[in-house]
Amino acid sequence: MTSSKQDTKKFAGGGGITPFDVEAVRKHPDKPEITTDDATDVVSESPPEREIVFDIPIGLNEGGKTLVTCEKGIKAFVKDELAKKENHLPKSETGVWIHYLTEGIKRDYGRTWEKLPKSLKPKETTLQKASKDKKRVITKAEKNALLAQLDMNYYQRDIQVGNLTLEEAFEKIKQAFDRKQELENAGYYLSPNKTEGVKPFNWEKLVEESVGSMDASEVYKFNKIDLILPNLIDNFYQNPRKQKRGIIKDIMASALFATAYEKAWQSGIKDYGYYDKDKPGAGGPETFEVNDLDDLLKYFVEQGLENEVADVKKNYNINSVHLAKNNRPGFKKDRLVCFDLTKKKDGSRELHLWGKGGSTTKLRDDTGLKKNAGAYNI
Repeated sequence: MTSSKQDTKKFAGGGGITPFDVEAVRKHPDKPEITTDDATDVVSESPPEREIVFDIPIGLNEGGKTLVTCEKGIKAFVKDELAKKENHLPKSETGVWIHYLTEGIKRDYGRTWEKLPKSLKPKETTLQKASKDKKRVITKAEKNALLAQLDMNYYQRDIQVGNLTLEEAFEKIKQAFDRKQELENAGYYLSPNKTEGVKPFNWEKLVEESVGSMDASEVYKFNKIDLILPNLIDNFYQNPRKQKRGIIKDIMASALFATAYEKAWQSGIKDYGYYDKDKPGAGGPETFEVNDLDDLLKYFVEQGLENEVADVKKNYNINSVHLAKNNRPGFKKDRLVCFDLTKKKDGSRELHLWGKGGSTTKLRDDTGLKKNAGAYNI
């Protein structure tokens, strides 16, 4: 029997003998019709890129329930090995199921959800969680040391006396850079100013992104405006997390005090009290509910700034709204609501600062250059 006959099998069908390539089957067990002659061509071909259509309605956030009944080992693997481990998958068991369902629908039908399901939200790292909770992860001294370690001069003396090789110094610089990058990716801002601590947000980046300009933060720096909490709507009013006592105190010291009684209570800060609708007899100040920018502007109308609100709506585009302070001597205790605005008429930038008691200030930056930035009161 020849070697070619040894690689031939009989199979019943049509009463004949069909040559059957054993080696090809070994490579492609799901496609026994492929022979060695054409196997190479099939393997080299990749499926054409499919355009994914985002058109499957996702509906309400709650109400869609289904029961997945499976073997205990499958459930344990999904819950303990996939959902709980550090990986690219969602953090919940439901999220893992929805992830693979989503990928399967994309692959087989070229469709997916019109918006990202809540369960597919990516895992947060420990640093990201700490940043959102406004937790301090390194001290000001540690921050300054870390930034110093990015410079070769930091290691110069040790290299000269033989305590450190040049290669070891480069490795230490890389380690310092990686740590800085890790902190910044989590949302922290490591100011090069030695007197400033580590902030749980990169305010310069946030301002630049909201305005669409790399020079957007210059008007803040020139006028010594420091952001205490950027993007108030997202980070305070729409943020379900508990707020730190320091942030609550800053809000209460600003014109926004009447919008924060309930938020303070929910954050475990009982100092200010609030009117509980379920317990009307207990009294307490009533919260003006703010969910979005329109609510915030309505609040300021009630605070007596209807002319200022009308001016903003008519003449400006609102880039962002922040809680801020003026770092000039004599003004550091004031807490200000900062409207970052672009004038509709000529595209110039202005910061409108509204303080407690109805005080208002405009800081104008017509050119975007520090030397031309100027402040004037209204």
